Formats: sequence, C-alpha cells, structure tokens
Amino acid sequence: MSELNISQKIKSSTKWTSISMLTQTLIQFFQTMLLTKFIEPKDFGSFSIIMIIITILLIFLDLGILNRVIQNQENNKVILSSIYWLLIIMGIVLYLLLFQASPLIADFYNTEEMDKYLRITGIALLFISIGYLYQFFLQKEFLFKITAVSEIVGVLAGFSTALYLAITDRGIFALIGGYVVNNGVKYLILFGIGLKYFKPVLAFDLRQLKGYFSFGKYQVGEKLLHYITYNLDYIIIGRLLGSEILGYYNLAYQLVIAPTMKINPIITQVSFSFFSKIKNNLAMLKKAYFKTIEFIAFINIPLISG
Repeated sequence: MSELNISQKIKSSTKWTSISMLTQTLIQFFQTMLLTKFIEPKDFGSFSIIMIIITILLIFLDLGILNRVIQNQENNKVILSSIYWLLIIMGIVLYLLLFQASPLIADFYNTEEMDKYLRITGIALLFISIGYLYQFFLQKEFLFKITAVSEIVGVLAGFSTALYLAITDRGIFALIGGYVVNNGVKYLILFGIGLKYFKPVLAFDLRQLKGYFSFGKYQVGEKLLHYITYNLDYIIIGRLLGSEILGYYNLAYQLVIAPTMKINPIITQVSFSFFSKIKNNLAMLKKAYFKTIEFIAFINIPLISG
C-alpha cells in the first residue's frame, strides 16, 4: 500500500470517525437533557451501576485478543472463525454469569429490582458478541465509514426507544431499552454488512489462538485495572450514598465531562489501524507516533485547561 493511499484512507477514516463521535455525543447529550424531565435521578444512578457491571463483563468478552487482529493484520479464515465462535461462546457464558450473579449485586447495592434490570440489560451482550469481531475487522481494513454508519443508526434507534419509553412513563426501562436497542441495531448492522467481507466457517481451533491469548491477558488486565480505578467513585457513591445521589453525580458527569472524553477515540481508533499497517517501517512508525502525540496534546490541553 503506497504512502499516498494510506494518507487518503487515514483522512477518510478520521472524517467518518469524527462524524460518528460528534453525532453520538450530541444525541447522548440531548437524550440526557430530555430524559431528566421524565426519569428520576435514582434511576440514572441505578443505570450507572448497571453500566459499570456490563462494561466490566465486556472487557472479558474478547479476552483482549481483538486488538491483535488489527495489529497482525490477520486474514487467516480459520483463526478469524475461531475468534468469532469464541466471542459467541463468551457472550453466552457472560450473560449466564450475570443472570446468576444479579441478585447478589442487587443485595450489595440495596436496590429494589436491580437483578431484573441487570438481566434485561445483559441481553445487549448477546447482540454485541454477534458483531464484535466485524467492528475490529472493518477497522483493520480502514472501512470506518461502515462502522460510523452503524454507530449513528444505532444511537438514533436507541435515542428514539429511550425517548418513547420515557414519555410513556417507563422510568429506568427507558435507559435500559435505549441501550439494548442501540447495541442491537449497531452490531446486527456490522454483522450483516461484515459478512460481505468475511464469512465464518465451522472451525474452532484454540491452538492457533495461543499467541493471541498471551497478548490478550495483558490487555484484559490493563483495561480492567484502568476501568475500575476510573470508576471507583461511582462504585463507592452507589454503595454508600445510594442511587439518587449517584444519579445527580452521573448527570453532572454526562453533561459536563463526558463530551470531552469522546475526542481521543477519534484519533486512537484510526491511528492504531494505521500503525499496524506500517509496523515494519520503523522510521515512518516513529514519525507517525510523534505526530499523533502532538495532535492529541494540541486538542486536549486547551480542553482540559478550559
């Protein structure tokens, strides 16, 4: 692949990732603003706890191996098929684990019906497992337009669902329904379109994934430690002060801080795919890496200062 061709793909990928992130941020911002008129703060607090649990499970979904697909520029059909079936199995296992553990989580947070909320929200894990490989596969091929469209359509479907359920006085189920529909639509679109580029075969060879697991365990450990540390305030506030206080805290975070956190993924998603393409050209890799750090600092330092 020529340097000019790579440059064009990076520009296109950055454009579509930016459009997707901007659209999602604006819709989620207005969704939060609108839903506060219909949903009680304690429901926002309970949903925050639910999302912490679901996100922790998602860290384990791919066992940290999907980034290796991008890094290795993997195209081996048996390996990709084995990863695909592994994701399906992990999605089912994690949902069953959540189903069994949900009463204990509800008791820990002293939140009525939390177990039911968790079990319904957990359905999203099954949808995600179906299309998760395709999200990374399409990014590997710099097909960010497809992932962007799936994200935009998903967030619009989720927003419509959440707003309808909120207006019809369904409380926390507006937040849960919006999340499940968002992920269901997004990952089913990725699955449907992704089949044009890769169709899994009936192959499941864990021996060929040995190197992936060695790489993945560090990915899982890093993500888990970072996420728990980053969300420790939510865990403590929810346990000690209750869902209502956590709801107010979460609303403040969503309206003020969260939008700025949408910017870095625009850069990191595209740059990781690019770095993987040029990993054998150390001079170009070094130059691209420092340019990326420069750009991230240029964007983030004024935002953080502000």
